[in-house]
Formats: sequence, C-alpha cells, structure tokens
Amino acid sequence: MEKEESLGSFVGGMFDYFKHLSTLNSGAILIVLALANNLSNAKVDIESLYGSVFAFCGALIASVLAMAVLASHKGAKSLSERAIKMLGFGMAASGIGFCGGILLVAIQALKITG
Repeated sequence: MEKEESLGSFVGGMFDYFKHLSTLNSGAILIVLALANNLSNAKVDIESLYGSVFAFCGALIASVLAMAVLASHKGAKSLSERAIKMLGFGMAASGIGFCGGILLVAIQALKITG
C-alpha cells in the first residue's frame, strides 16, 4: 500500500515538473518570436534566436511526451522499464533543450547590449 502511494506521489510530482517546464517553454517560444520580430531590422543574429526557438520546441515536445507516459501510468502499480527509460530521456531532453534555449538567448542578449 505504501509503495503504491509513493509511486502515485512520484508520478504526480513528475507530471507537475513536466507541466511547469512545458509552460515555461511555451512562454519562452512566444517571447523569443516576439523579440525576433522586433529585432529583425537591427544587426542581430536572428539565426541564434531561431535556434533557441528550436531548442525550446524540442524541450516542449519532450515534456509533452513524458507527460503522456506519466498519464498512461497514473493508476499502475509500477512503472515499466520502457516507461522509466522514456522518462529519463524526457528529463534529459527537456532540461538540455530548455537550458540550451536560455543560453542562446543570453548570448544574443549579450551581443546586443555590447
């Protein structure tokens, strides 16, 4: 009984993690696209901004896929080996994509400010 409760809280916590990360990625995509639109006339490396959008989109897709895996195991007594591997990939891909997107935006911001 205690194992099922701890698995349920783990699944719920991981779902919330990916939900918040997907919200952050969605907002970052919108902000970067608005910045790219406003900075398209300036001497700015727009490709770097679009690279960050690509990274954020990859992180968003990984987060949504991980949430789908977690939702499919909501009432399960244990996680399958495949689900654990998919969650590990989802955590790695979403984390790397989000941090990579932030890094590309930060590099571009440093170039703009001089």
